[in-house]
Amino acid sequence: MTALRRRTLLAVVLAGGTVTACTEQDDSATDGTGGASDGGGEAADPGAVVAEGSFFLRHTEVAVRVHPIVRSGEHLVLTVDLTAEGDAAEFEDQYVVGGTLTGEVTSAWSDGWGSASGGDTRDFLGVRLVDLAGDQVASTAVDAEGKTVGVRADNGETADSGTQALAGTVQIAFADPGTDALAVYLPKLPLVTDVPVIEAEVPGVEGAEEQLDLAAIEDAPLEPMLLLSQDLAEPLRETREVGTTTVAISSDVLFDSSSSELDEAAKSALDEAARRIESHEPGPVTVIGHTDSVDSDASNLTLSKERAAAVATALEKRLDTSDYELSTDGKGEAEPIASNDTEDGKALNRRVEIVLETPLREEEVTREMPEFEGRAGTAAEGVRFDGSEQWVLRPFDLQLGAARMLEDHLVVTLEVTPRDEDRSGVTGIGQFDDGIGMPTEPDGVSTYTLLASSGAVGVLVGSVLTYPAFHRAGGPAETTRPLTDLSLNTAADGGVPRIIELVFPRDIAGVEAGAEVALQYGTTGPLAFANESTWRMTEVPIGA
Repeated sequence: MTALRRRTLLAVVLAGGTVTACTEQDDSATDGTGGASDGGGEAADPGAVVAEGSFFLRHTEVAVRVHPIVRSGEHLVLTVDLTAEGDAAEFEDQYVVGGTLTGEVTSAWSDGWGSASGGDTRDFLGVRLVDLAGDQVASTAVDAEGKTVGVRADNGETADSGTQALAGTVQIAFADPGTDALAVYLPKLPLVTDVPVIEAEVPGVEGAEEQLDLAAIEDAPLEPMLLLSQDLAEPLRETREVGTTTVAISSDVLFDSSSSELDEAAKSALDEAARRIESHEPGPVTVIGHTDSVDSDASNLTLSKERAAAVATALEKRLDTSDYELSTDGKGEAEPIASNDTEDGKALNRRVEIVLETPLREEEVTREMPEFEGRAGTAAEGVRFDGSEQWVLRPFDLQLGAARMLEDHLVVTLEVTPRDEDRSGVTGIGQFDDGIGMPTEPDGVSTYTLLASSGAVGVLVGSVLTYPAFHRAGGPAETTRPLTDLSLNTAADGGVPRIIELVFPRDIAGVEAGAEVALQYGTTGPLAFANESTWRMTEVPIGA
C-alpha cells in the first residue's frame, strides 16, 4: 500500500467521526486529499473551528476550516475559512488560483454544468447541509433573482514574488431543519459530520463589501432525499420518497407495440414486480399506465388504462389481494419522464408504474450480480484506465478511500488520481460524470443534471444498482441534484488526487455495516449502453 493510499484512509476516518481533532502526523496534515476532522462536540463560540480539512485547486492545497452553524431566526448560516500558501510565480502559472481564492473555490463548489443542466448557475450549489437522521438536504438559500444568499471575501496577502498567502471566507444561508447538529457536504472533501448548530449572532466577514442579508432570502430549499435504483437483470426502475415507492416497468418488455396483451416475455418482470410489492407492508397498490406521444391523446389514454388493467390482472395471480388491494389508472401521454423528441425518451415514457405507500420490510437480496464487461477491480486493487478507452479523457487510477454507515446511510469516499502530466488547467475528472444509461427519474434528473457530477455511480447489491441520494434543490429552475460533487470538470492536475464523496439513501437491501458490496458506473443487461468508461469495483467492505 502506498503512502498516498494510507493518508487517504486516515482522512476518511477523521471525516467519519472517530477523531475530533486533526492529526498531527505529517503525512495526513499535508496530503491535501480531502482530509476533514469530525465536527464533534458543542461549540458556543461562532468563531471556533469545529472541523478542518484540505483539497486541491490544480496543485495548490487549500486548507478549509469550518465554524459552528449559526441559527438566526428561521435560517442557518454556515461560515468557512479558506487559506492557501505558495510561491507567487507558481500561483501565476496556475491561473486557476490567480489571487481570488474564494472566486476559484466558488467554481469548485458550484454546478460545473449549470448553464446546461436546467439553468441553475447559482454559487455554491454543491455545498449542502445534510440531516442524515431526518433524510433531508438543505441547498443554498436564494434571493428574488435566484442567486445564492451569501457573501465571500478575500483578505490574504498578495505579492508579485516570493511566498504568497491567500485567504478568504465564505458565508452561506440555508433553511433550518431544526436539529442541534448537521453534516456539511463540501465538494472535494469527505463529509463533515456532527457540526454543531448554535444560537449566536452571525459573525461578520472580514473584507466583505456588504455583510450577509438574511432579509433577502426568497426561498430556502429543504427537501427529502430521494432513492433511485434500477434492476440490471430486469427492466425495472424504482424511486422512493416520503413514504411512497414507485416501481416502473418498461412497457416494451410487457406488450407489443400498440397492444395491451401481455407478452410471454413479461413473466420474469412481473414476477420481480410482485416480489418488490411483497417487500412492503400490506396496503393498497395502484397500477398506472403511461405512453409516449405517438398516436392521439384519446388513443394513448385508452391504451394506458388497458395496459394498467392487464398488469393488475397478472399481479392478482402472484399476490394475496387481501393484503395488497389493486387499483388501476391510466395517464396516456400526460406525464412524461423524458423527452418525446427522441426514441430513447419515448421508450422511457412507455411504462407501467406500480405505486405503494406502505413501509418497506427488511428486504432480501435474491439475484446474483450480473456479468460485467467494463473495467473492473477489487476495492483493494482499485480500477485503472489507460486513457485509450472511448469517452475516457485521460489515464487515471480509481481507489476506495472508505465506505461507512452514518445514520443508516452508506457514505463512500473515492479517490481519483490522473496519471498523466497534464497541468494545462483545462482537463478535469470527466470519466464518469454523466447519466447515460440512467432512467430520467425523478422529475428533473437528466443527462444534463448529471454532467460534471458522479451521480451515476451506484452501489450494486445482487442485480439492483442504487444511485446516490437525489434531492430537489429549489431555486428558479427547480432542479434535482445528486448528493455528490457537482463540479468534476474543474481543472485537475496530473498526479494530484481528488476526493469524490457519495452519500446514499437509507434502506438499501444488503447495505449494512460488515457487508461487502460493489460500486459501478454504467449499466449492463437490458439497460446497457456502449461506453468504454464503465467500471465496477467489487469487494467493497462497509465499516460502521
